[in-house]
This record gives sequence, structure tokens and C-alpha cells, in this order.
Amino acid sequence: MADDFIDVHVHTDASDCAPEMPVPVVLALAEERGTRFIVTDHACQIFFGPERPWSLYGEEAGAIVEEEAPRAPERFERYLERTTRAFAGVAPVGIELDVLPDERIVIPDGIIERFSFVLGTVHFLLAAHRKEAPRAIYEEFRRQAKRLM
Repeated sequence: MADDFIDVHVHTDASDCAPEMPVPVVLALAEERGTRFIVTDHACQIFFGPERPWSLYGEEAGAIVEEEAPRAPERFERYLERTTRAFAGVAPVGIELDVLPDERIVIPDGIIERFSFVLGTVHFLLAAHRKEAPRAIYEEFRRQAKRLM
């Protein structure tokens, strides 16, 4: 691999889409392949917790944010403690940040600054889910991407 290559989109099993990637597996793969990387698990899945990992993707996401908000800071604290300890000296710990259709960022106040890297991602478009006109889908994507920046 090129010396300047760095993978900024590495999930652990903290992301529901990567159950086969516990920390020891990620570390072993990186060592085996000599890959430099940044851990960027899904913020929404930490925020919503293990019972509702994909809650961002639906009409009820905003209401669920309100319901889960009191528990989210503790979830992020546990996540940061576990991952920063596990990857100390090996890889920075970042976060893959999501934004709701109403443009709310899905991470508790004061937490984002504690990550060394933030990867902004549009994962869900309510307008597309509702099968709205292409222009509405484009506008929603544009608003979300702008908010992530």
C-alpha cells in the first residue's frame, strides 16, 4: 500500500454493520496489511444504543432522538473510553457523524470535540423514503451535507 494511504472509514463492532470486526480483529488486520487507519464508528448507532441501531432511518427518528438523548452521553463516554484505550498508539479514534432530515446532528453536545477526526455522512433522505420528486431529494441531500460541513 502507498505510504500516504490512510483508511478513514474503519468500523468496529460498535457499528451494527460490522459485527465481525471486534477491536482485536481490526488491530490484527491492520498489522497484517500494514494499513494506517482511523476508527470512525457510526455516531447514530452509539447515540441510539444497541436496541435501536438503525433508528435514524425512519419517520420517527426525531422523536427517538428526544427519547434517547438522556442516555446518549454515557454511551459515548463508554465508547470513547473503550476505543481510545484499545487503539492508543495505533490509530486515532474518530466518528462517522450523521444528521437528521431536520438538520440536527446526532451526537450529544460537547462530545464531538473529543474525537480526533469527524467523517460526515448522509445516510438517510426522508424525501427519497417518501418517494418525493428528485428536486426535493436533491435539496434535502444538499441541506444535510451543508449541515455536516
